[in-house]
Amino acid sequence: GGGGGAGGAGGGGGALSVYAAIVEREIKKNWRFPNFGGLKLVCVVELRIASDGSIDNFHVVQSSGRPEFDASAMKAVQETEKLPPPPNASLSMLQLNFNSQEKQ
Repeated sequence: GGGGGAGGAGGGGGALSVYAAIVEREIKKNWRFPNFGGLKLVCVVELRIASDGSIDNFHVVQSSGRPEFDASAMKAVQETEKLPPPPNASLSMLQLNFNSQEKQ
């Protein structure tokens, strides 16, 4: 595994990682994708979460190069009805990594 990404902005790094982990778990419960035969595919989706926990907006910021894999990540976000409300406004924008090797 490579190194982690850049640290969170300012003091709220701990809250961000806790909240991001909850969001990731909720969304990935809905994630299904075809078997790509051991290929390592990564798709990054950015989402904006409203103060009531609904997902305002989301889009792929880094494609895996396989449209059907990207679509599976988008569908997982789409099927997530509600998330816990962000603890503060600075946590309303998150990026999730969907990695084909996470779920074997």
